[in-house]
Amino acid sequence: MENAKRSAAIRQLAANIDNSRYIVEDEGLRESFSEGAGAGVGVKDLFQIGESDRGRGKTRIFHVFNSVWTERNEITEITIWDWNGDLRNLAFYDDEGNHVDYQFVDRGFMENWGHFYLRVLLAVSVPPMGYSTYIMKEKGGDMNFLSADDHYLTRENLPPNELHSITLENERLKAVLDTRSLSLISLIDKESGKEYADRGRSGALFRFIEEDAFNGGGNAWLIGRYGKVEPLTEGQHIEGSDLGMNKIRQSVAYRVPFRNSSLRVTISLDRGNSRLDYQVECDWHEYGRKDEFTPQLQFIVPLGYECETYKYDTAFGTVARKPMDIDVPANSWAVGMPQGKGKGIMMVTDSKYGFRGVDQSLSVTLLRGSYAPDPHPDTGTHTFRLAICLTDCDNNVSLIEESYRYQHPLSHVSVRASKGAWPTKQSFFHMEEGTAAISAIKVPEEGNAAPRWIIRAYETEGQSTVAKLDLYRNVKKAYWVDTLERNTGDEDIQIDGTSIRFPARAYCVVNLCIEFAP
Repeated sequence: MENAKRSAAIRQLAANIDNSRYIVEDEGLRESFSEGAGAGVGVKDLFQIGESDRGRGKTRIFHVFNSVWTERNEITEITIWDWNGDLRNLAFYDDEGNHVDYQFVDRGFMENWGHFYLRVLLAVSVPPMGYSTYIMKEKGGDMNFLSADDHYLTRENLPPNELHSITLENERLKAVLDTRSLSLISLIDKESGKEYADRGRSGALFRFIEEDAFNGGGNAWLIGRYGKVEPLTEGQHIEGSDLGMNKIRQSVAYRVPFRNSSLRVTISLDRGNSRLDYQVECDWHEYGRKDEFTPQLQFIVPLGYECETYKYDTAFGTVARKPMDIDVPANSWAVGMPQGKGKGIMMVTDSKYGFRGVDQSLSVTLLRGSYAPDPHPDTGTHTFRLAICLTDCDNNVSLIEESYRYQHPLSHVSVRASKGAWPTKQSFFHMEEGTAAISAIKVPEEGNAAPRWIIRAYETEGQSTVAKLDLYRNVKKAYWVDTLERNTGDEDIQIDGTSIRFPARAYCVVNLCIEFAP
């Protein structure tokens, strides 16, 4: 329901954008009406919007939205519905007419309920908490879809120099996977040349664990003592790959059966990214027994550096903990903190929250087969995402921003050309200064004739700061509010056109209301 509301809100925003210059007459419109998927397709994923399409003709317009307060230069997946052009001449451009790199996900069109779609990876740049416009045309294409993803691997056709490893590499990161186990055997930061994987231990792999079911271990809220630990490194079947430094996304996909269940995993690395992504689908049919054990699926990453402290995210901040051989709660991520300043490994997930930092390693509990209070929990197919990031650990705001970008993927809508009041590229909100992070932006609960925002932020570094926000229109006034959104004054808030400065005390949460000028 929330994702459906999000879809409606973003489409309402898109209706204000002036893209009328892309109206093309007599372009085969009768043959290409792109109503695409139903309204519910695509909304099952966290913070995603529906894939229904409103474009038509061979020229398509896509608006890409960024809900993070920093600029993003990333790879995003675009879905094209019911297009009848020549894929050999497909090309993408930004709103200034510059050619944009792309890569096909599928080998041609796929079918869904009588409609046909094509997925494309697009290299986009989107301003802070704003949007960009991209145009697809049948003109000047330089990529043949038959060769877009034709580098498929199996153990039988591996080249001699790749018999023992598979490499995913871009300008920032080099990740080497063992061909036999698909575990991570090397993770190199190309800026410093430093190795972050522990070469003495199998790294970044899934494990099946038999927990001690006694002393409450079979309970849904208590993790039992680890008994048998079985790395899922046998019997993998490589289902496909897309490799090569010229790719904007390199990937390898594999399937591995275990016990009564199976895993499907796609490991990928995007151009310009310092994050190794794992897209996981698990068909889970493991059940605990009171007199036997409680099954658990886990993902673990041994660290290739000394780590005496682990940091986790919490509501409105972070917490540092010493190594502990138990699961501890976190909202979405954990980091093995390096000694001194520098980069460290962050493990981030889209939906899991039981992390363990101990023995120079990070792990996260993914699924469990506890027998109480539900004797058959989590049966069936689960999809989730997790990632290994090399990130700057010198300040909390960098960690929070890294996680926020991961938790909130770029969204896009396909629209028909229409006249609007907004430009084709715009930022609504930008945090320019200060050590604060944004927790929420919302409209007030009580209506008002003037357009207003409630902004909730928190200080991240344990030191008082002055934050500066740059907004998309002039501000008439701004004032502090309490948790019930009642005005508590405007002390120390400074307004200068579209900019606002406000103080935030160390580790404190602040709430302010902004009223825009007409």
